[in-house]
Amino acid sequence: MMVKTLKTLGQKLKAEFRVYRLVLCDKRTPRLPEVLLGLALVSNGKGKKHLSSNNWS
Repeated sequence: MMVKTLKTLGQKLKAEFRVYRLVLCDKRTPRLPEVLLGLALVSNGKGKKHLSSNNWS
């Protein structure tokens, strides 16, 4: 039961980080939201370097 819960949580986090990565890389994203999202990720220990190092296919 716990493995299934952890797997589901991991899938949700992966999907959220994929969205964050897409927002940060999209040229249409205004600068302020981009900076705020980047700061939020870095403050939680999930920096842009971490996001770009994964294969998100």
